[in-house]
Amino acid sequence: MLSDPSLETYKFLNFKSGFTDVIGMKSFTQGFAALRAGFMPGSLQGHALQLGGAVVVVPEGKITYLFKSSAAGDHPPIEALLAAAG
Repeated sequence: MLSDPSLETYKFLNFKSGFTDVIGMKSFTQGFAALRAGFMPGSLQGHALQLGGAVVVVPEGKITYLFKSSAAGDHPPIEALLAAAG
């Protein structure tokens, strides 16, 4: 797992960031569903308008999986992520 507070990797991979990317119907419905399921937002850390993603890089340096979130609450399919990591 890599944490990159400098955002160099984030910028290199061209992940999304901005109000129009974060606020939308999909993020609203997923956020509401999370609240109904009992998940409460914690304190804000980092950039509030930054979308995430997932990248798997094998020891040889090759990217075997790349997922870019398209909206807030958008996560990679865990099966695909684990398959690429295994």
